[in-house]
Amino acid sequence: MSKRQHNGMGTLYKRGTDGKDYPPAAKVEGTFYVRILCQDGARRRFRLDACTLKDAYAEQSRRFGDGKAKVSGRNGMLVRDAWGAYVRSPRRGDAGLERLKAIRSDWEKFCAFCGENRPLRRVSSEDVRGFVESCAKDGYLPSTQVKMFSIVRQVLRVLVKEGCIESDPSEDVASPRGGRSSRQELSDEEIGLLLANAEGWLRTVVVLGIYTGMRLGDCCTLLWSEVDLAAGVITRVPRKTSHSSGRVIRVGICPSLAKELEALPSREGYVDEEAAAMYNRRCADVSACVGRLFRRCGMDTCADAGGIRRVPVKGFHSLRHTWISHQLEQGTPTAVVQMAVGHVSPDMTARYTHATPAILRTMAMRGEYSTPSLRQRVEERVTDATDEEIRMLASVLGVLDDA
Repeated sequence: MSKRQHNGMGTLYKRGTDGKDYPPAAKVEGTFYVRILCQDGARRRFRLDACTLKDAYAEQSRRFGDGKAKVSGRNGMLVRDAWGAYVRSPRRGDAGLERLKAIRSDWEKFCAFCGENRPLRRVSSEDVRGFVESCAKDGYLPSTQVKMFSIVRQVLRVLVKEGCIESDPSEDVASPRGGRSSRQELSDEEIGLLLANAEGWLRTVVVLGIYTGMRLGDCCTLLWSEVDLAAGVITRVPRKTSHSSGRVIRVGICPSLAKELEALPSREGYVDEEAAAMYNRRCADVSACVGRLFRRCGMDTCADAGGIRRVPVKGFHSLRHTWISHQLEQGTPTAVVQMAVGHVSPDMTARYTHATPAILRTMAMRGEYSTPSLRQRVEERVTDATDEEIRMLASVLGVLDDA
């Protein structure tokens, strides 16, 4: 057995990636643990969130400073410790720093609702359902409620896979209804203003959004290897679903987009290196630049909706709404549009469809019922008529012509 350090607060040691136990100061990759006497009289080990020896000592002192585990061995992990287990898990996917910050923010709201010092295994479906209802009472928009619930479910499912809890308490809770998106589509005049005012890397990103309907992250990080100018097709796995479904999308390259791409100097790496570098460094900076462009073009990006904050109505994602509506307006089959944007179901595509004036006019024209006239009905009988009937029909047609 490897030597371990005893300091009156349990036994601190490090378990290496090879499965062996080492002293806490050993220069090997691994995870810190504390083995300590629990309140039920049994000795159990607890995994620490710390990544360095200094942090491990601090966490050991904080959690086990009284010489006994503050968590009963029968109760397991506390709600406040669940985040560390989620971050360490290889099953959570390769989320970026910005994404992790967003997930943690919503998870901490759930922790505050349940109580941070509460055993995680005692969190029930009623707690999850109560959290969803509290979000609605606090004035969060339906789409935000869906996002917060999805994050809570995502963290809990990872914790189940890690063995931190036996079952997912959110499994029996229905997701809140998201409602229709607040995003508005853009008019032809607004599209023209964006093209006239966007410059440099921002123009490349905006042009891709206008002519492909891809999300901001995909437009910023598009690779030349995913662009086939000869075939006129972009083939890509969207960033949003790369760690889940991995579904590939294929979008046609229209002549206007092909002209813009052919004018770019490079044919290697990212389509626009500056946009990719900025997005990978801090995607919020890219979103801020896009927002300033829209406001410079005289468009209000947010509107009051009766919630706790203003909702976005026009922004880069509006280009996606506009592209989908335009494709359907031009008669592109829904299944093809769904494949091009990577939607799982037609219902999701329907949420992006807006009743444009052109669509309404087409619908009105299709509402006209065309019935055969008397002359048409008479002419249809000519082919099967005798000579005598033809002479009679000719006289009738003459009367119809005069009418």
